Amino acid sequence: MNRTNLSALADIVGSIGVVVTLIYVAMQTERLARQTKQNTVAIVSNSRQQSLNAELQLLRMIVDYPVTGLSYEAATDQDGLRRQRAVDLAFFRIREQQWFQFRDDQLDQATWQSYSNPRIAQRWKQSSSIGYAPRFVSAVNEALAG
Repeated sequence: MNRTNLSALADIVGSIGVVVTLIYVAMQTERLARQTKQNTVAIVSNSRQQSLNAELQLLRMIVDYPVTGLSYEAATDQDGLRRQRAVDLAFFRIREQQWFQFRDDQLDQATWQSYSNPRIAQRWKQSSSIGYAPRFVSAVNEALAG
């Protein structure tokens, strides 16, 4: 075999190597895309679970102290009003965290839109001066405005 034939054979082997490498890279890219999608679903699911756990803790607080329900008329003494404000603070801090997750595409639109409840709007108007993130306050006010 002469040098020309060896060179042609080396070119063919090299070309086959490039094609095999490209196929391997394509397969790895597809696998990584599937894995990224699964990770995204897991992150969103985890965010919703954390929100649910926080809201369940808040509900336990309301059950332990029924006067802290969703009406300011329920409490007549200073202690009851303090507990109600603590529940409001906890509730809206949970919602603020959910807003950060929504903003970062870790929480879905349906969960975020749960602000349309008129009772929540009433409580928000009474407690929105507590010092939440300004963009969160704007986002809630926009959601409540319609």
